[in-house]
Amino acid sequence: MRMRSIVYLGLCAALFFLNAPRANADVAPEPEAAASDISPGQGTQVQMVSERVVLDVQMQPSVRASQTSTATVALVTADFTMRNLGNVDETMDVRFPKSFPTSDGFSPSQIGAAIEAIETFVNGKSVVNRTVNDKGVPWAVWRVDFPAGRDVNLRVQYRTIGVDNYGSVDFYYVLETGAGWRGPIGQGDIIFQFPYAANVDMVEPRADYIRALYPATTPPFIVEGNALHWHFENLEPTRTDNVRLQIVRPDLWQALLAARERAFQNPNDASSLINLGKAYRHAIPIKNWWLQNSTIAERFGARADAAFRRATELAPNDAAAHLAYAQFLADRARSQTPEPYYSAARRELARAVELAPNAREAASIAQQLDSLAKIPEIARQLNSSTVNIKPTRSLFSDCARPNPPSELKFRAISANGNRATAQFDRDAAMFQARLARNIGCWFITQLTPLDIHF
Repeated sequence: MRMRSIVYLGLCAALFFLNAPRANADVAPEPEAAASDISPGQGTQVQMVSERVVLDVQMQPSVRASQTSTATVALVTADFTMRNLGNVDETMDVRFPKSFPTSDGFSPSQIGAAIEAIETFVNGKSVVNRTVNDKGVPWAVWRVDFPAGRDVNLRVQYRTIGVDNYGSVDFYYVLETGAGWRGPIGQGDIIFQFPYAANVDMVEPRADYIRALYPATTPPFIVEGNALHWHFENLEPTRTDNVRLQIVRPDLWQALLAARERAFQNPNDASSLINLGKAYRHAIPIKNWWLQNSTIAERFGARADAAFRRATELAPNDAAAHLAYAQFLADRARSQTPEPYYSAARRELARAVELAPNAREAASIAQQLDSLAKIPEIARQLNSSTVNIKPTRSLFSDCARPNPPSELKFRAISANGNRATAQFDRDAAMFQARLARNIGCWFITQLTPLDIHF
């Protein structure tokens, strides 16, 4: 079996070091054995007969750049059964990588140990390990005797930190470092444990919506109580066998579970459904744009929409329900396919303003929608029949928002406080609009065509 070679590339910008990713990996034999072909009488005759790796996922304090925050970590216990298949006793340095280069060649070792509090054991007894630097990568190294024909049990324990992508957490377990042992890995179990019942809903199976830091694959995990379990046999690991698991961050997932339970207990309570919709939305890892090619975004987006829509049906005169739905739809519209979400967001926002003219949340949602309308790629797809307006009559001169998307000239206006009715020309038609004012700006709440003229 051949150990794949890795090219380590340096990075010039120190700021990258502050966000170094973590990875976990198999134990490896000493460099000479790992770098050479394995054949009888040459290299090591020690086989990795089995391995069992348990990653206990938790939320714990983490210190980085002298700042303490709460991070998603895994407390890892990796057990290996090694067997010397040869007729000669072997003694060698066993190595375990404290960090592993990313696909871009970046080594987390440049900001310190990527794996924390590493402990090593041989046949149940704690042994001291030392750190050896190999081509910029730090390895924990300890001496082990492998008697001919005998099994030796190794254990490595440590803490590693997941890579947080706006609420989606990546964990990696690098199997390729075990490729230098004699023959295939006989059998193995990779187990992720959680402080709650495991569920495939919390796993992102697609690999392309957040770029992987390492060549890796999400294997077919099986749900077993609070664990996700993958079992394999006779594996000669390559880079594509490295394990990647993308999950909803535990605090977001637990909030979602609690919201689900409240909605289940109160199926006709609008506030419970609003909270459920928000919990689904928060579990979708969005920075600026709605995710494409994400199973979690598709699944949770549909469920959030259903929860918000049901809340507005149960409480049609509740401005908070319409505002919450409008905010979700505005988020959803920020994508390559803004419709029908953009127009639906405008309708929900207009209804909310009609019910609560002074609702301050409405202004920020309107600004979000207006910003979408200014992006050419999105604007071409939008249904602009429902828009914010900047009329030219003095009644509307207090609209403070800059650069509204439309300016309409009114023929007739009838106003009463925060409500108004207006008639105006647009293209080749006369329209009547019902308006409501919010935070100094007027919104169309209903638009009716009156006449077509040329």
